[in-house]
Amino acid sequence: MAKKPPLSPSSASPSTVKEKIQKLGLTDVNEGNVVPINPEKFTPEQKKDFEAMLQQAQDQFLNSFIQTRKGTLV
Repeated sequence: MAKKPPLSPSSASPSTVKEKIQKLGLTDVNEGNVVPINPEKFTPEQKKDFEAMLQQAQDQFLNSFIQTRKGTLV
């Protein structure tokens, strides 16, 4: 019986990848390996999705407040 090739990271389920990382002891993050993301480099579609997500987060945050009769926000 032929062996199946290993799953690529993009096709593997997140829990499987997470389990493999934990088995390898790779839970620590080296701060030097973290690359900051600049939204200016997004593709037009990514910019659209990013703006929609920001708007949704802003709406959700603003909807968590209520104004009293005296005008105070709580």
